Amino acid sequence: MSTHERQFLKPLPAMEGPDKPYSSIDLFAGAGGLSIGLHQAGISSLYAVEYDKHAAKTFALKFPDATVSCADVRTIDFSKYRGKVDVVCGGPPCQPFSSGGLRNAAEDARDMIPTFVEAVRVVAPRAFLMENVNGLTVGDRRLYLDSVLAKLEDLGYTITWRVVNAADYGVPQIRKRLIVIGVREGTFTFPEPTHGPHRDFAYVSSGEVLSTVVSQTKNTAKITYARNPSLRPNPYHGQLYNGGGRPLDLEQPAPTLLASAGGNKTHFIADADSITAYHGHLSRGGGPQTGDLPGARRLTIEESAALQTFPLDMQFSGPQSSQYRQIGNAVPPHLAYVIGEQLVIHLREHPENATQQEQQLNQLKFSQLMPANIQLGLFSEKTITYMAQKEESTIWQSVQALTETIDRFTNSENGLKPAEIPSAKYREAVIKLLKGRKSNSVKTGCLFLVFYKVIAPEYDFTSLPTGYRGKNGDKLLGAELKHRHITLGQVTAWGENIGAKGDQPNFNLRTDSRFGEFITIISQANQDEVTRTALLMASMFADSRVLPVVLPALSADALSFVRAKMLFKALVETQVGGSIQQFLVAALLRALRSKQNIRVETHNFNAADKSDGTAGDIEEFIDENIIRAYEVTMRPDWKSRLPDFREKMDRAGLHKYVIIAASVNSDDDLREPAAMALTLGPVQRDIAVIDIMDFLSWMAAELSAKEIQIALKDVNAMLQNPKLGAKQAHIDIYLEVVGKWLDSVAE
Repeated sequence: MSTHERQFLKPLPAMEGPDKPYSSIDLFAGAGGLSIGLHQAGISSLYAVEYDKHAAKTFALKFPDATVSCADVRTIDFSKYRGKVDVVCGGPPCQPFSSGGLRNAAEDARDMIPTFVEAVRVVAPRAFLMENVNGLTVGDRRLYLDSVLAKLEDLGYTITWRVVNAADYGVPQIRKRLIVIGVREGTFTFPEPTHGPHRDFAYVSSGEVLSTVVSQTKNTAKITYARNPSLRPNPYHGQLYNGGGRPLDLEQPAPTLLASAGGNKTHFIADADSITAYHGHLSRGGGPQTGDLPGARRLTIEESAALQTFPLDMQFSGPQSSQYRQIGNAVPPHLAYVIGEQLVIHLREHPENATQQEQQLNQLKFSQLMPANIQLGLFSEKTITYMAQKEESTIWQSVQALTETIDRFTNSENGLKPAEIPSAKYREAVIKLLKGRKSNSVKTGCLFLVFYKVIAPEYDFTSLPTGYRGKNGDKLLGAELKHRHITLGQVTAWGENIGAKGDQPNFNLRTDSRFGEFITIISQANQDEVTRTALLMASMFADSRVLPVVLPALSADALSFVRAKMLFKALVETQVGGSIQQFLVAALLRALRSKQNIRVETHNFNAADKSDGTAGDIEEFIDENIIRAYEVTMRPDWKSRLPDFREKMDRAGLHKYVIIAASVNSDDDLREPAAMALTLGPVQRDIAVIDIMDFLSWMAAELSAKEIQIALKDVNAMLQNPKLGAKQAHIDIYLEVVGKWLDSVAE
């Protein structure tokens, strides 16, 4: 093997020399195959994002100077890198387009290509490199690829793409991948293949590389194979099972290594001295057999890594299954090096004009009215997409615009700008809709329809758009809202809930009882007002985002009567407007009444004292009949509110009303409620007052430690529920009090 061909097996070189290396951001970075090759070519990794914790650790070990985020790329704010990075690279997951995966990727929310496009938009690098499956280039999937390329061109890049075979560039493996390069200046030219028939070099065989590997992986064991003779090893050491791995011809490049390697799809060496274990499969007619199969063993991790051209000193993190997966998912570093070397040459030959850079960065700033992806025509009419073939292009664009706008508000502390606020008429309509009692399906549907109008100005709000139901419409939007923890309209498939009437030929949104009032008002707005209304609605949806906060582990052993009273007292003394106290009472009542088949409901702590139709802060039901209501009040003037409580009691037709108040410690506190009780009419009607600590002490005595433990978790959930008036400050105080109590009982 030539020195050039074996270069990829050497340790990663340091970035030295008079020329400052170019910088890159690696998205969906995996184990770092792409970044390793680019590093060797002169493009150093500044920042990387990888969701899998083992792969992220592998990357961090290889690039100690880079910042590595183990996170979902969709949650990252890339704006701080805008104009500061030369190359954005990555292989966004798009399993549905793989020849081995599903074939309906344009309808699959796992497609991360739009996320990659958005990162390029925000960062505005001089160039980008996107790697993906070659299945994107064939059949109707090519339409989707064309739409992606059109979006990238709209961002100011000249695009060049090619399906390359890694073996043609000196990688000892047959691996065909799609490589897309975009540059701001000039046109990128792919390097010509160097290996193979009628070229300068012969293919690099797997045997040449494997001969250099000293394996540290113990892999000798027995091979399990099925009874069915067709699934047993053939004379040529073929597949061991249905779906199993292939034997290596050591004189040829290896077959494509798969992410599922390490199981029964691991390729194996047919002339080895040892044997290895494979996963068995039940065959029709009996269970698997175990027997010796001399002369066959699967590839070790080190050998698999070498065939992918990882350096011999490469350290992979995680269990073996994860290491095989990291290797199989990677871009061969040597392929990345060859392409990266050509990209560096291009960047040097086409220095960026500072004025052009400033102009392009200015284009990428958010407008006062909409996110830049809409302003730039990212979803322009000329873009022909896979969804357009199904008359769903505008549906998909609307969902993308909607989620991007929500992300703008969730990823920034800044809210609406003055110029983004709609006029009073439309603002009041939005608040009434989203704060009112309409179902989440209707709220989400209205949000979608307003954004649909932004994308399609000709839409007249008369009927539901064609194609709004399905994986590109309601289901995609529902999944995106759920992923972002948006609770205001979190319905997985809201279109199914509102679509029954929408399927009727004469259905009219403006006359529909669910939509009519809001749609009638918003249909009067000009396009600027529609845009502002869309922003207001998106900001309110973003405000409902609640990230789950886990309560510290509470041992039932710590929740004895005395210790539970200590915790209850500390919670009662918090100054949070009554939310913690109300939810604590509700949770304890729920634990108690569940044994009596009585349902306990509580309400938004900010609304229960208003004319909201509730009988109290907490209500108890048998079946659907309310039997009792509670007011939980920490206010010292609670006695002055007795007439209000009486009014609620009368309105609900209750026989029993309970006031749980702070500091009820004298006969004077009880005299007025007792006098009121005498005016309630029949003897069966009564109003009771109890001090909150007396109530909680009784609960601590009545409930088991396990029931109290469940109730405290219930309080945590109530505090995080937007419908109950969730406030982060109250959540923080609750967790702080519980944490201090845990510290005290541990001493």
